[in-house]
Amino acid sequence: MEEMRIPLRKPDGVVRIKEEGLQAVISARASDDGAGLYKLYLLGREGSLLLGTLLPEGGVLRLRR
Repeated sequence: MEEMRIPLRKPDGVVRIKEEGLQAVISARASDDGAGLYKLYLLGREGSLLLGTLLPEGGVLRLRR
């Protein structure tokens, strides 16, 4: 599986998903618009999964799983 990129609308950014062995590695990076922290969910046909909170790091918001 090659890396999949999913754009974020608010805040502006991108989620990257890639396969490493039997695991999926998910990372997200978004602009820090100063409006607070954002939760990141994956949405599918069967519902949603909370991945975590995008946290400030180096002037942007990031999440790694």
